[in-house]
This record gives sequence, C-alpha cells and structure tokens, in this order.
Amino acid sequence: MENYGERHVTVEQLHGKEVINISDGKRLGCPCDVRIDLCDGRVLALVLPCAGGFMGIGSKGDEIIIPWENIEKIGKDIILVKCVPLPKCDRHPECEKKKRFFS
Repeated sequence: MENYGERHVTVEQLHGKEVINISDGKRLGCPCDVRIDLCDGRVLALVLPCAGGFMGIGSKGDEIIIPWENIEKIGKDIILVKCVPLPKCDRHPECEKKKRFFS
C-alpha cells in the first residue's frame, strides 16, 4: 500500500476520532460515515449519529451532517469543527424537538 503521509486519512481512521464544535465546546460524537460527490470524488461532509431522543439516544437513521468546509482541523484523536448553529439532523427534522423536550 502506498504511504500518502500525514495529509491523508482513511474513513476507518475518522471513525475513532471525536468531533468537537469549537463554537461552543460541545462534543458531537464520532463520525459514522462520510458523504462523497460521485462526480469528482470529493468528500462533502462528515456524518454523525444524532444525539436526540430520550437520554441522548436518537431514532435509527437520525444523523448530523457536518459540511467539509466547517472542519477546522483533523488531529490525532479529535476533529475540530466550527458550526454556528449546530446543524440539524438531516433525515428527521423532529430530532431537534426531541432534544429540546428531553434536555
């Protein structure tokens, strides 16, 4: 396998890194997936499970989408993002209502 250096990371390596929003210091979780533009191969966004619902447990399929341009730094253990306000869940708009109800 070719070594691409420190400027490259695999999707598997992203899964173990915690995402922190530098705008408010909140921990958002770890990426569960990425969104890729199939036309040009660019990564468009990180996908995180949405922490909505009762006791931070969201419904299956809930997710938070962090656009790639909002990523400030990918470090050894964490990913720093800047999101103001926090992106809402992509698939289930009612997730934000659940978070407010149980918070």
